[in-house]
Amino acid sequence: MADGVTVDFGQAQAELPGQGFNFQDVTGLFKQASKDLEPNSFIFMDDFGFQEAMSALEIGEPRLDTGLILQTNGQDHPNEKFDPHAPLLPEEVCWILDRALGFEMEFHAGNFLAHTVYTLIYIHRLRDIEPDVFVDTLSSEQQDPLRPTSLVTLVLRVSVQALLKSVDLVWRELAKGGMYDAEDWQSDKSEVSLLEGVPAAFIIKGLESAIAWVADTHQLSDDAKSSLLARLLLRQSLLQIFNTDITRPEETLKLISQARTHLGYLKARPPPLEPIPTTPASIPNLGVPKSNSIIPSTSVSNTYLSSTTPALLSFDPHVGRTLQMSSPIRVVPAPSFEQTCTMVENLLEGLEEAAVLARGGKEGENDGFGALGVWQAMSDVGLWLINKDRTTRVPYARSLCQTSFYDGFKIMSRFSIPWLINQFFYETCGVEWDEIRSVILERWRGDQDHPLLNEGSPPPVLQLERLLSKNLTAHFRALFHNPPRRRRYFMKSLVEWHFFYDILTEIRDGLDLDDIHPSHLLQHLPSIALVWRLSIVREVVLSAFQLELYTDEEKPFAYWYATQVIEEHLRCLDGLVQGAEDGSEIQSEMQFQIKFMSILQALCTALFVSTLPLLSFNWDQIRPNFFRRYKWAFRTAYDDNSQAPVVAQPELWRFIKACGEILRKVEANTDEDSSDASSMSLGVSFPGDCVELARTIAQELVDSEDCGSIGGAWAKDRLLFVKNLLAVCETLHDLPTTISGVDTFDPRMQLQWDVSGFHPWFPKLLPPVEQTS
Repeated sequence: MADGVTVDFGQAQAELPGQGFNFQDVTGLFKQASKDLEPNSFIFMDDFGFQEAMSALEIGEPRLDTGLILQTNGQDHPNEKFDPHAPLLPEEVCWILDRALGFEMEFHAGNFLAHTVYTLIYIHRLRDIEPDVFVDTLSSEQQDPLRPTSLVTLVLRVSVQALLKSVDLVWRELAKGGMYDAEDWQSDKSEVSLLEGVPAAFIIKGLESAIAWVADTHQLSDDAKSSLLARLLLRQSLLQIFNTDITRPEETLKLISQARTHLGYLKARPPPLEPIPTTPASIPNLGVPKSNSIIPSTSVSNTYLSSTTPALLSFDPHVGRTLQMSSPIRVVPAPSFEQTCTMVENLLEGLEEAAVLARGGKEGENDGFGALGVWQAMSDVGLWLINKDRTTRVPYARSLCQTSFYDGFKIMSRFSIPWLINQFFYETCGVEWDEIRSVILERWRGDQDHPLLNEGSPPPVLQLERLLSKNLTAHFRALFHNPPRRRRYFMKSLVEWHFFYDILTEIRDGLDLDDIHPSHLLQHLPSIALVWRLSIVREVVLSAFQLELYTDEEKPFAYWYATQVIEEHLRCLDGLVQGAEDGSEIQSEMQFQIKFMSILQALCTALFVSTLPLLSFNWDQIRPNFFRRYKWAFRTAYDDNSQAPVVAQPELWRFIKACGEILRKVEANTDEDSSDASSMSLGVSFPGDCVELARTIAQELVDSEDCGSIGGAWAKDRLLFVKNLLAVCETLHDLPTTISGVDTFDPRMQLQWDVSGFHPWFPKLLPPVEQTS
C-alpha cells in the first residue's frame, strides 16, 4: 500500500493521483499481463468487446462516467432519500403530474426517454405503490387525513401507468419508419417497460376508477377535487386519442375536443410553485386550500411547495446512471406549466390536422377535386407559416399523417393505386388518366426517331404507371418529414420526376396530333409532369432561405434562379389552363397558382437586383460553391436514363450574363451627367416596380379572398400566407425605382432576413443608414 506514492518517469518525479487515499500501485501488474500483447492490438472475449472495455473506464469524462453519483455540499444525492411510500398532498400530486406531462411533451419534441419521462422515479417504483404494498408499510397512526393513501396508490399509480402506456402507443406509431430515429425522435427505451403487454383499455378503466374516487371522496376539498379531475380527465383523453386508430377520424376529433376542454380546466388550476431559495415568511407552506368553491381559480398559483415535500424528490434528471443507455446523460430542463400547456395545444392541433385529412379520404368529402391537393396545401402552408409562434408539428402527428395517407396497402385507408394515378391527373389537368390512356392507345403511331418506340411498339403507359405508383406515395409521405429531411427528399426525387416528364414527352411525340388543336391537352402532356417538378425545384431553392443555408454571396443567384424556374412553371400553366373547362375547379386552381407565382416571381426579381452588391464577382470562387450548392441538379442519372433535356437547370453562365447587363447599365448611367439618367432602362424591372406589381396582385387576391380550389380546411391558411406576402410588399415598397437608387443601395445595411419573425423567404427593408460628413 502506498500513501502519496511517487513514480520515477525518467528524470521527472510525478506524484500519483489520489494522494492520501492509500491507493495501491498496479502499474507493474498491468505491464506483466500485457507484455506479450503487440502494440495497437486488442484481445476480446464473448460479450465483452471494445464498447464494454471503454464503458469500464472511469476517467472523469462526463460522457463515460454516467454512473458517477456526486455529493452535493457534502450531502448524499437527494434521490437516495426518495421514499415511494411517502404520502402526498393533493397539490403535490398535481405538481408531479404536471411535470410528468411536461417531460412527456419533451419526448414528443425529440428528446430521450431517459432524459424526460424516465426521470419520474415512480415509473421505476410502480410495484412499491401498489395498494397492498403501500398500505402495509404505514401504521394507523401514520395515516394523515390530509394525505389520503389513495392519492398515491390509486390516483398517482394509474396516472403513471397511463403515462407509460401513452408513450408506448406513441413509440409504436413512430417505429413504423416514417419518422427517422435519432433525427425526429429517440427510440431508446433503456430496457424500461412501457407496459407493452398491458391493454390500454385496462388502464383506461383504472383512470375511470380514480376519477370516480376523486369525485366521490369526502377526504378532499372541492378545489383539490377540481384540480385532480382536470389532470385525470386530460390524461384519459390523451390515452384514448393515442389508442384510437386514425382511420376512425370522427372518434379522434371528438376525443380531441374533449381533451381541449380538459386542458382549459387544467389551465384554470395551475399547480403550486417550486420553493424558491429564500422563501419569504409571508409565503405560507402548501396546505389544503381553505376555499371549498369548485369555480376555476388561479389563486393556487400563489402557493408554494414546502421545501421538505417528498414531491421534490420524485424526479431525478440523472436517472440514466442506473439505466442501460448508449448516450451521455443530458439534463433536460423541466418546462414551465405554461410551456407544457402550449406544447399540449400544439400536439392536439397536429392530431386534429391528421384526423381532418383522414376524414376527407374516409368519408368521401374530398373524393372529387382536391382529394390529393389538400394534402399538398396543408403541408406547404404549415411549413411556410412556421414562425416564433407556430412550430413544426410533433413527429407523432406527422407520422399519423403519413400512415393515414398510405399504410402500405391503401390510399387514405380505402383507395387503390390506380385511383391515386387517376386523381393525380385529374387535379393536375382536369382529366383522369384512364381517359387520357384510352386516347393515347387510339392515336399511338410510335416515334420513328426513338430507338425503342418505333412503329409497332406499344406506348410506355405501363412504365409510366409503375413510376407514378412509386413516386406519388413516396412524395405525399415525404411532405410530412421535418423541413431539412423534406428538402433532401425533394432534391433526390427530381430525377424521378424528370423521368416522368421524359416518358410523357416520348408519348406526345409518338401520337398522331395532326388534327389536334394546339391548345388541346395532348399537345401539353409533358407540362403535367413539369408543373409538379418545377414546384419542387422552387421549394428546394426557397426553402434554403428558411433553413438559413445560403451565404450572402449565394442569395442573388438563388433569387435569380427562382425567377427562371417560376417563368417555366407559368409557361406550363398557361398551356394547360387553355384546355381547362370554363368555371371548373381546375381552372380556378390554375388561375390562383398563376397569380400566386407571379407574386413570387416579382419579389424574387426585385431581390435579385437589390442583392447584387452581395456578390464578390470573383467567379473562380463562386463557381465551385455553385456546383456544391446545386449538385442535385447535375446528377449523372439525367444523362444515363433520359432522352429529353432537363428543364430549368441552374446555369451559372446565364446568371453571369444577367449580372453583367445590369452592371453595364448602372455604370453607363453613373458616367452620364443627364437629368434623364434616373429614368433609363435597367434591362429588367426596377426593384421597387417589381414590388409594386407583386403588391397589386396580392391585394387583389386578398380582397377577393381567392385561395384556389384545393385549400379545403386550410383555405384560410393559404389566404394568410398571401397576406404575409402582401406584408412583405408593404415592407419592401421603398426599394429603388431608379438606376441611381440601385447604384447606391446597400443590402448589407438595409435588408434583414428574419425567417422566424418575419418571412421564411424574403427580407425586410430597414431604414437607410444616415451618412455623416
